[in-house]
Amino acid sequence: MTTAATLAPHRVDPDHPGPAAERMLRNVYLSCGLGGLVFAGLLMPVALGQLHELNPIFGLATIAVGLVAPISLALLATWAPIRVMRRLAGTIVIVFALMHVTFPLFLSGGPGTLSGAPWVQGINALHAVIATVVWQSGWVWLYGIAQAPVVYLTQIAAGTSVNPRPFQDAIGGMLYSLILMGVSLAVMRAAHRVDAVAQSARLEASAQASASTREREQTRINAIVHDDIMSVLYAAASPTAPEGLEARATEALAEIEALADDDQSRRAYPPAGLVAMLRATALDVCHDIDLRAEWTGEDPIPSDVASSVSEALAEALRNSIRHAGPIDSVRRTVTVAARPDAVTVVCADDGAGFDRSEISDRRLGIRVSIIERMRSLDGGSADVTSGVGRGTTVTLEWRRP
Repeated sequence: MTTAATLAPHRVDPDHPGPAAERMLRNVYLSCGLGGLVFAGLLMPVALGQLHELNPIFGLATIAVGLVAPISLALLATWAPIRVMRRLAGTIVIVFALMHVTFPLFLSGGPGTLSGAPWVQGINALHAVIATVVWQSGWVWLYGIAQAPVVYLTQIAAGTSVNPRPFQDAIGGMLYSLILMGVSLAVMRAAHRVDAVAQSARLEASAQASASTREREQTRINAIVHDDIMSVLYAAASPTAPEGLEARATEALAEIEALADDDQSRRAYPPAGLVAMLRATALDVCHDIDLRAEWTGEDPIPSDVASSVSEALAEALRNSIRHAGPIDSVRRTVTVAARPDAVTVVCADDGAGFDRSEISDRRLGIRVSIIERMRSLDGGSADVTSGVGRGTTVTLEWRRP
């Protein structure tokens, strides 16, 4: 069943991408850094050879921005926040573009005195790829198209006589940049689509859980109307009131008051509905998890149990994200087993772990957020096991008293 929620547009925050997009971004940044290392090996001799023809400070700055700065992306790609990576990469692209355009102006002998082709033109495609992953919009194509006039005019202004074909170089540089930009943009959009599908799946699971709850509530209402209210009204309309009518009427009124009461503890979830609820909760906190679930039975599980387990699971995952390590370097699993008389949820990661004996209980957020929340339930319990370098496992259990 398709709901309106699943059709909602997936808005992308460039500083906080989804897990698939984040993994792809980090891979592209890593590739750009490694590519910068290769280009540095190829172009560094040329760049150093042109230093004596350039303003010394500008010449060293072009090497730092054009060759060294992209390599830094590889060093940061696996651990730095995406927002920091994006700001750094965007700055590199903008500064390099300005240096490329103004290169002839910083020739020590003035424009038209360079003895060879400007070395910066050999790495413009790499910076075009970096621009693509930083901005990821239709406007970024202008950066690739601009390579043609920039390469052409820079060669003319530099005055090189070594390569008399600036027009061919300009067109070739533009096409090479556009091809690499197109590939990069395609893989990023594919990653964003994966995140959009995952978000739709979470919304669908949440909607199905809500629909299941509404259906059960409607069934309950129909049963009360048919079995209690209508039977009392029919009995009251008879010439002779049957024995126990007053007690039945009192029970019917109590059921009506219960329906009007907004206290969620009066509602409940079947095991399948609870599993859908926990799946939506887990994926909302951490998209990149391995979630496995099994359930049996149809009898309801109290809503306060569902709420406490869901909140405790969310807190366990948030703690894992904060302390275990980056999302893409730590494996996280959630296992759910639900039946009408028992619920077991195990949340585990293989991250950094910790030694509980070295952490004060006052500072241990899991005490209030997880352990005490579960222990406040009749039949509820929670256990946290961890070790330095051995990950963390949080077990949530409820047994019907």
